[in-house]
Amino acid sequence: MSKKPNVVFIMTDQQNTNTLGCYGNSIIQTPHIDRLASEGALFERHYVSAPLCVPSRGSIWSSRYPHCNGVMVNDDDRAVALGDDVLTFGDVAKAAGYRCGYFGKWHVGRERIAQHGFTDAWWTHLRGSYEQSLEESGFVFPPGSDRGSQRGLVPFELAHDTVVASKTIEFIQEHREEPFAVICSMRAPHDPYTGPFNDLYHPADIPLPPTFREDFHDKPHAQLRGAPRDWFDRWIGGDPAAYDVEELRSIIARYWGLVHLVDTNVGRVLQCLDDLSLAEDTIVVFMADHGDMMGEHGLFAKGLFMYEGSNHIPCIIRWKGRVPAGRRVSWLSSAVDIVPTLLDFMGVPQPESMQGRSMRALWDHADNHRDAVFAEIWEAYGCSSPILSVRTERWKYNWYLADQDELYDMSEDPLETRNLAPLKEFRETLFGLRYRIERWLLETGDLPLSRLCQIPPGGRAQ
Repeated sequence: MSKKPNVVFIMTDQQNTNTLGCYGNSIIQTPHIDRLASEGALFERHYVSAPLCVPSRGSIWSSRYPHCNGVMVNDDDRAVALGDDVLTFGDVAKAAGYRCGYFGKWHVGRERIAQHGFTDAWWTHLRGSYEQSLEESGFVFPPGSDRGSQRGLVPFELAHDTVVASKTIEFIQEHREEPFAVICSMRAPHDPYTGPFNDLYHPADIPLPPTFREDFHDKPHAQLRGAPRDWFDRWIGGDPAAYDVEELRSIIARYWGLVHLVDTNVGRVLQCLDDLSLAEDTIVVFMADHGDMMGEHGLFAKGLFMYEGSNHIPCIIRWKGRVPAGRRVSWLSSAVDIVPTLLDFMGVPQPESMQGRSMRALWDHADNHRDAVFAEIWEAYGCSSPILSVRTERWKYNWYLADQDELYDMSEDPLETRNLAPLKEFRETLFGLRYRIERWLLETGDLPLSRLCQIPPGGRAQ
């Protein structure tokens, strides 16, 4: 290889790990992503630092936890943004001589402004602005259709993620002779769970999650809401708690259709690398920004909870000849680790500000693996209910600062059905894990507990 390795980072939005064949789904067809896994390393226990779009994305790109980079909430109306003073993957790659492009959902503030090193190419659309751009270019939506339904009315060729993949391909073609780092950021399979492949899977063939009849016994009160009902009414069409089995299966079937949209476009990007003979010179990452409950515990989307459906995400890394093909990594890893891993491969020093660690050691040797990963939520859908979470080899402890705590024995109860936090015999375990969280806060840059619920209107802790 005569030049630095290229980077293609494909990010999906709100994807449940169980929607991929390579992660064990025996019904859904995801041949291109499965191929990527067979040619690279699949991380079986990869977790976000925040199961919400904005804080998770800010954390991924900066390799800093939300309480450290200041992007702590998921609300665009308050001009939440990743500050110029926060060093990101794009900043470091650009300084190292890479051509840097970003296509698709940015969602960390100032959407229309090229920033954080991605100045060679920048194309983003937030929420309904892409549909608006289609209308401005002559596409006609049926009269009376609302924003929520418009995404499903757009054919595959005009879908946001198809355009994102096309622009990614164009960028690769243009810069194939020089080192490049390009982000292909899709917005599927995010709600409102509708797209050009709504009819690809028949609802009768869709299995329901074994926990979809959650009774919320000894669970935090916030989970009874899941998310405000007006939000569900607007984007999904009612309260999932009232759905019958057929309605639940229909939602999941449409969600799987959106995964097909993703997989098809992943295949197009991989084919471009093959056609240009760049596959061996390019690091490819496939990862979600967070998950989606998809009916698990009777919940959809994400919210004030830390279940596996929202926290556990798919992560695949391929670099032919450098990353062992078909390797399945079972060690715990965090989304803050992905940028340090890329910089390690690129031969670029990791900035001191970044808090993650390279995952390369997880297949080269196993003497430096994480024994715990951490996540945080400060607010969701306008509801303030801070949650700090730690996941170890055996336990998951969710510390609700304004609600009922959760403690799960993940070795005995991987579906998180029995909350052990209220039981006296587990108090020692609970307080030991709480101490782990307190120590993590101190090690990463403590935010005093007295200020946790006092997040200012801009969403950045001062």
